[in-house]
Amino acid sequence: MTDNPGNYPARQTFWSGGEYLNLGSGKYFKTIAFVNIQVYTVAIYVEAGPVIGKAKELQQAGFFKNTSDHSLGVFLNQKGFRKALHLKLLRDVSMSRFTSEMTKDLGPRVKRTGNEAEMKQFIDYLQTQKIQNDCSLTCVWDEDDTLSGGLFPPGFTDWQNAKPPMAIKNAGFCKAMFAMYIDDQTVVKPTRKTWAKSIAALPSQ
Repeated sequence: MTDNPGNYPARQTFWSGGEYLNLGSGKYFKTIAFVNIQVYTVAIYVEAGPVIGKAKELQQAGFFKNTSDHSLGVFLNQKGFRKALHLKLLRDVSMSRFTSEMTKDLGPRVKRTGNEAEMKQFIDYLQTQKIQNDCSLTCVWDEDDTLSGGLFPPGFTDWQNAKPPMAIKNAGFCKAMFAMYIDDQTVVKPTRKTWAKSIAALPSQ
């Protein structure tokens, strides 16, 4: 792990799977009147044991010979290991503004995967919640293609014993959620390189 805005732990255990590795984190900005405003930090975690095994398997197949930032998305869409997104709010925002930004970023991705209904379920869940500075939106992409997670209060750290209030089972929606951060139109462009470098280093761990 290299860059770490948000001070995310290098290793973390969530409610599903074993120990996860932090691939790095970055900041999401909203531009208002030509000023970049920090909104949240985001980290990507991968389940340690399975992901290292998958990386070594792909290395033997030649996957890492010509890696690029684009390879990040290819790798994270692989089966065989769990992935997690962990967002932390950096300021107080209204839920309507937060869901508006999320819809703007997620919308084009779910159109490509055909998962508008799942996005509506996700946004409808968020709109029932209270959002504030330092709360976390945390989601795990499980092996059965269920995205489980939810919005957690400021200071929450007991991720291993957390009981996620939301679960959406759909491979396309899982891919769309992660695509916001890892595809070629990523909303956190500088951080994509950090994650790609971390993935390229996995076979040596």
